[in-house]
Amino acid sequence: IKDEVRSVLDFINHVYDIFGFTFELELST
Repeated sequence: IKDEVRSVLDFINHVYDIFGFTFELELST
């Protein structure tokens, strides 16, 4: 279960980074 939680957190972190990056792009334009 620990490994699954870790992978889920990594996935959420990755998605969060992508959304944060696009959000910054929206702000700069």
